[in-house]
Amino acid sequence: MGILLIVLMSALAASPKAWRGLALAHSSPATAVQVLGQPEKDETTKLQRVRLLSPLATWLGEDHKSDDFRILTFEKLEDFKTVSLIFLKDELAAIYLVPNSTNRITGEDLKKTYADCEFDTIANPYPMNSFLIGLSHDGEARVAGTVKGLLRDKNLVGNVLAICLADTAVFPAQKSAKVKPSLE
Repeated sequence: MGILLIVLMSALAASPKAWRGLALAHSSPATAVQVLGQPEKDETTKLQRVRLLSPLATWLGEDHKSDDFRILTFEKLEDFKTVSLIFLKDELAAIYLVPNSTNRITGEDLKKTYADCEFDTIANPYPMNSFLIGLSHDGEARVAGTVKGLLRDKNLVGNVLAICLADTAVFPAQKSAKVKPSLE
């Protein structure tokens, strides 16, 4: 019975390297359109200019700061208010997911969903959000979650506001911060 449970849990875990069949460093914009349909928005820009995706801009490798990224944005896709796919040279570099109001994901859910990642929790007193930053065990992908609320007893309470999956070849893995105490 225990082995069956472990197999079922590993089958339910999501990959930090893919979402809905779209794989980081492999999928193209054409593949994304085949899988998800036509996006509401299709733009090419420098990543630092996209305010919504500013956490990604801070992780961007030096050799990609002047590159143009193509961003396909889908609205109201499954349980997500917004899904943004970020491409560099026609390869999927990052996936940015904003859950809708009925899709309640907690920080602990995020850790369980991406069990292949080692997570650190970072408290941010303003604007009262905390961050879960995860790195896959092979170092090829990073997962980040913005969680509404602060740390309480080293546990995250509140719902995830956004999830980001990123290819570390474009967004290099830096040494992650250690858990910082809550400011309560």
